[in-house]
Amino acid sequence: MSSTTPLKDFLSASTLLLIVFTFSFNFASGQNSTVFEQSGGTKTASYEEGIEFYRNLAQKHTSIQMDSVGITDSGKPLHLVTYSQNGVFNFPQLHRNNKKILMINNAIHPGEPDGVEASMMLLRDVANGKIDIDEDIVIAIIPFYNIGGVLNRNSYTRANQSGPEEYGFRGNSRNFDLNRDFIKSDTRNAFAFQNTFHRVKPHLLVDTHVSNGADYQYVMTMVYPQKDKLGGATAKLQEELLMPFLFEKMEKADFPTVPYVNVFGRTPDSGWRQFLDGPRYSSGYAALFQTIAFQSETHMLKPFKQRVLATYEWLTACLSALEKHGDEIVEAQKKDRQNLMDQTRFSLSWEIDTTNYQILNFKGYEGEIIKSDISGGERLYYNHDKPFEKEVKFYDSYKPKNIINAPSHYVVPQQWHEVIRRLKNNDVALNPIQKDTSILVAAYTIETYETSRMPYEGHYLHYNVKISKDQKRVNLRKGDYLIDVNQPSKRYIIEVLEPEAPDSFFAWNFFDTKLQRKEHFSPYVFEDLAKEILENDPKLKQVLENAIKENPELEGNAYGQLKVIYENSPYSEEAYMEYPVYRIE
Repeated sequence: MSSTTPLKDFLSASTLLLIVFTFSFNFASGQNSTVFEQSGGTKTASYEEGIEFYRNLAQKHTSIQMDSVGITDSGKPLHLVTYSQNGVFNFPQLHRNNKKILMINNAIHPGEPDGVEASMMLLRDVANGKIDIDEDIVIAIIPFYNIGGVLNRNSYTRANQSGPEEYGFRGNSRNFDLNRDFIKSDTRNAFAFQNTFHRVKPHLLVDTHVSNGADYQYVMTMVYPQKDKLGGATAKLQEELLMPFLFEKMEKADFPTVPYVNVFGRTPDSGWRQFLDGPRYSSGYAALFQTIAFQSETHMLKPFKQRVLATYEWLTACLSALEKHGDEIVEAQKKDRQNLMDQTRFSLSWEIDTTNYQILNFKGYEGEIIKSDISGGERLYYNHDKPFEKEVKFYDSYKPKNIINAPSHYVVPQQWHEVIRRLKNNDVALNPIQKDTSILVAAYTIETYETSRMPYEGHYLHYNVKISKDQKRVNLRKGDYLIDVNQPSKRYIIEVLEPEAPDSFFAWNFFDTKLQRKEHFSPYVFEDLAKEILENDPKLKQVLENAIKENPELEGNAYGQLKVIYENSPYSEEAYMEYPVYRIE
């Protein structure tokens, strides 16, 4: 990839900014300029202005096409804008032609619009020839993902951020944070994104953001897939080739970049742990499908102009990476997808490995504790008159925590239609059972779990789930679904259907009706029956005696003892705490 500004690698950031924006302002009256450029770098486009910009580009260039790819919670369509130099926009055909695809997702948090502006300028500059890219490179851009949030413009909700003058709101039209919705898919936005992601099948994905948290010198930081969780040849390529290449590109562009500074409430000079991007997040979701995805995180306290340009440079660096290393990315993904079919053991959760870390030469500011002018207490203050450059530890290794053996199949009864709908939308092949049948399965019982006390993204999330497993015969009906695990969506299937996984459908409350009894007993009625049960079932009588020994509070507790008898008798409902997705091993 070449540029008409080859001297930029040798210029300081301030000089580069001056040249770029002076150039932009010179043609600000033209139809190809953005709201950002016309404003001198202080404003971001509204939804209508952004869509009109892309519509004009598509009308002017046969290499650009804009499509509606689904409806969002706002009622407005989700758009995908595609650049393909030869005018082919059929993604299966593009893959058959060995094209390398960069997908960019913007405005997932509309108060963080840096990528909105960078993407418009990038696509215009590629289409106009200002940036020359190989014909094998395809760009697919979602201009605005959280359209409801984009329409909710204001100037105040990003209290810690420097510009632009107006921006959208983090929550969507139903107040969901879409960067927590990639698995549970409560929104129509998520359904449209998943469908688009599986159609595009990008080789690299960039989800554009602005950071929260600590203060430091960098304009750009980066969330990228945790290597151990990503695994395989793709992780090896990411760590040894791709990230060094991209970071070097950013260094030459005068935007040195470090891994996302995962620090809150303290200074980062003692080091930090890599952000563990679970599948509820964009990059963690993409990793389930062996796709390297970045969450670009510009620094909230840097001027909007700088942040947009840094995002622009990251996107151009990704294009360069696809040009230079695209074939290697394709081969790594292909190898991992083949090996996935033979993989039998999977980790459901991860824990930090404090014995392994890399040393970063970090550029920060001295943190000081000073007196608060408001409370009179202590507050943290970053002193910009005291910049530093020092070595810090970056803990980027994680260890498997809960390893399971994958089954050969899962069975999902047809009544769990919301689960089935999400599986289908993620390219999971489900085979309906053709007639009523009875089969032997491995069935889970939920033994214990904890639940968050506060609502989180419309849910009360379950965690620390403990299960038991037994073999049992179940009756299945015609239309229930059998899922062969050995298919391209294998990791996704396991992550959502194993109840102990942190982002499983169980954790997100899809099976909560199983956690409540629907029938019970009246003590005055059950007393006589319980006596008869104990007389005829010595094993249950022993269970009661053991329970009293282990729990002294049961001594003399009539209701408590009846409850033990009831819950261990045939009168207790079988469905209670039974996980309704079965395994065939």
